[in-house]
Amino acid sequence: MIRPSDTPPGYAMFRHLRDFFETTQYWLLEPADALVSEGYCLATPGKQYVVFQNTAQPFRLTVSDGDLDIVCTAWHNEQLLPAGRNDTISMKGNQ
Repeated sequence: MIRPSDTPPGYAMFRHLRDFFETTQYWLLEPADALVSEGYCLATPGKQYVVFQNTAQPFRLTVSDGDLDIVCTAWHNEQLLPAGRNDTISMKGNQ
């Protein structure tokens, strides 16, 4: 039996992930794990950085000189939807 009104398991998580990446220029991002002390990083150096961690923990992100006039962060926990916590970043030098 097909029930088109059903929402498949995991749909909300993938919709949230898609919504997040639509706010980036993901097609320009390249792997840049060496820029973070913990986790994984996709970056367009000097423009945008996306960091993924399996667990919430502090990390250091080394950024290159560029147009970082506005720094916006979003913390997303796919297990606790609706997620997203906006915080500020303290930056010293290029980190």
